[in-house]
Formats: sequence, C-alpha cells, structure tokens
Amino acid sequence: MIRVYIADDHQLFIEGISSMLDGHPAVKIIGSAANGDELIQLVENKAPDVVLLDVNMPGRDGIATCKHLSTNFPHVRILALSMYSEASIIASMVENGALGYILKNAKKDELLHAIQEVNNGNTYYSTEASRNLIAHWMNDRGIEKPAKKEPDKPRLTRREKDVLYWIIQEFTSAEIAEKLFVSLATVETHRKNLLEKLGVRNSVGLVKSALDQDLLEGYQPE
Repeated sequence: MIRVYIADDHQLFIEGISSMLDGHPAVKIIGSAANGDELIQLVENKAPDVVLLDVNMPGRDGIATCKHLSTNFPHVRILALSMYSEASIIASMVENGALGYILKNAKKDELLHAIQEVNNGNTYYSTEASRNLIAHWMNDRGIEKPAKKEPDKPRLTRREKDVLYWIIQEFTSAEIAEKLFVSLATVETHRKNLLEKLGVRNSVGLVKSALDQDLLEGYQPE
C-alpha cells in the first residue's frame, strides 16, 4: 500500500483527489495539508511514501517545500500536481527534487500510474510537462554564456547511447527492451550505468545531461 499526503490550498481539490483514489487497493491517502509548512509538520510526524504537491500555495510554496523535503527526507517521493505547465516552473520543481510532474486535469489512471512510478523511484511527467521541460533545456543551450573549460565527456558504449537515445524519446524501459531486442534487465543495467557515468539521479537528469554535453552528437539509431 502506497501511503500518500496531499498538499494543496484548495480543500475541494483535496477532497476530489481523495474521493478519486478512495478504495484503491494500492494507494491510501493518509493526510492533507493546505501549505508547505503544514505538510512538513505532517512528514516530520509520520513520513509517507509519496507526496502530491501543489506548486502555488500561500506561505512556503511548492518549490521551497520540495527543496526542504528532498533535502531532509530524501526517502519521500515527490509528485508535483499543478495547473501550471510553464517550463520554468516544471524545471524548478524537478531541480529541487520532484520525481514527477503532472497537471491537475490528469485522468485517474494517469494519476495512479504516476504515483506508482514515483513510489518506485522512477520519474513520471505528463506529455505536456515533458515536452515543455525538454524544450526549456534545449533553449537554454542557445543562450550565450561566458566561455569556460568544458569537462571531458563521459565515454558511452554504443548500447548505452542506444538506451539514452530512446530515453530522450520518452520510451519506457520495457519499450526500449522491445526496440533493441534485449531483456528488460539489460536495459535497466545500461540505465544504471548511464546514471553513474553522468552523475545524475533520474531520467530527466539523463536527458538534461545529454543535451548539455551533446552526448549523442553524430549518433544515429540503428
């Protein structure tokens, strides 16, 4: 059973999500908060598995709350649930520890899937959030910055590049395994190696690092 807290300043929204998930065998709402400070108190008293975190709240907002939780309670998984799809907001949540970001108009099945993915330590982003985030990072690459010595690029094997390419295309590990005619375990091993080589924590970090360092420059998928 995945234990979940909801943090949102609209009580009707909290009640709606609670009603939507009520009775599901894999997820249980164990508490709610109207702002970041209330949520932190709840977590300090009884840590959940997953937090559904709104971005725009009075007092300590979602971004500040996300940073505090990821720093002090790294075992608590954070899924941002917001009405905002602006890339800068999504990036701020991701950079401060959120493993996922979905919009408030998400269907029940997507919300449940996102909760389960985040609980397992994976990332999950709604299609719109994912596209906006990648576009944001790609635009950042075009901004002129002071020249500095570039670190050596990590050396990736051909198969690691294959896996990285399909991660960027938003394929799941299972879909990548099918695409490359290898086992799911093999894909997960390559993914783990990529995380270690690039020094990141999740798939979004892999995408950002690949774009920042042009790791797939000249690469062509088979």
